[in-house]
Amino acid sequence: MSDLSLDARDDVAAWSAALKAHKIWFELSWAVDPKYADYWRSKANGWRVEWDVECYCANDALTKWDNIARLFPDVASWWRNGGNGGWNDLDSLDVGNGTMDGLTRDERQTAMTLWAISAAPLYLGNDLTNLDSYGLSLLTNPEAIAVDQAGTPARPVSTTTQQQVWYALNADGSYTVALFNLGRTEKDITANWSDLGLTGAATVRDLWARKDLGRFPTGFTASGVPIHGVRLLKVTPQAGAAVAVNDDALRVGYGGDWTRNGGNEVAATSQPLTMNVTDTGTPAPRRRPARSARSPTTTPTRASRTWDRGRKAPAAGSATTATACTTPSATATRSSTPSRARASRTSPRWTRHRATSTSTSTTSS
Repeated sequence: MSDLSLDARDDVAAWSAALKAHKIWFELSWAVDPKYADYWRSKANGWRVEWDVECYCANDALTKWDNIARLFPDVASWWRNGGNGGWNDLDSLDVGNGTMDGLTRDERQTAMTLWAISAAPLYLGNDLTNLDSYGLSLLTNPEAIAVDQAGTPARPVSTTTQQQVWYALNADGSYTVALFNLGRTEKDITANWSDLGLTGAATVRDLWARKDLGRFPTGFTASGVPIHGVRLLKVTPQAGAAVAVNDDALRVGYGGDWTRNGGNEVAATSQPLTMNVTDTGTPAPRRRPARSARSPTTTPTRASRTWDRGRKAPAAGSATTATACTTPSATATRSSTPSRARASRTSPRWTRHRATSTSTSTTSS
């Protein structure tokens, strides 16, 4: 039922119980409602986010560009829900049989990149006895495969343009960045570090070319990205740079109709919110006037973990003020399975901006 009118949760629960007992991989296909993503994750190993990628073009081709392009808005809706314990499945990957794939070389590389940055299962729909050399180079590129296996789905900076920047924050403090040209003409595409939550210089490596491109102070521009083409990059912050770990990077979800920055999924440093944070079951105290976030007398919120190590944590039930990228009148609750991005010894210093929401919170409106 493509209109999601059928509530299949009871059926899914029954299948899950039967298959888990035998350790059988259980995947849902294909019309599942993202509003119940937490439920699907609790019962299944993965879920299809769209209809079949194949074009059913008889003996003409396996797929077509339109079937790849339609996945971008789907992945933009589902990326928060994918990751360890439940995976966003984009269907079979048809990039290995040359002209029979129904895609140009650039489109084949774009498809492989989209699957990789989405941490989607990599399984082929190709004739494995007839793979061409270019298809093999895509499917065996160790750096592209490593992006997929990192298990962190990328998110878009914006989906309102045909030249899209997608990024994921990795556990070592680096970023995976993909620059997609979904338009009909060759274009330059720029990734601004500020859109990724990065302040300071970073080095850039082209993962498809397997080539280091240099050090860039505020961003990187890929020149002449071809029609339906892509650049896949690793961006590594340098000494002195700061990485803002915002709510999206740490897998916080949202409810309600609120959208950040008009639908632009950026690492936000605005849209402040004053909230009371209390222990579960303790009535919220009467709201006090908000103090400046820079005031030394302001007690940082316990949930945000931004107080100095030498300062005593706020008492249970105390009222605090915090800024968060969310909608007014929101409540914050701890997430049971946040992703934990960690910095290595050689990584730049990490900061949690006051304007970002709690690293271990789920905010609902």
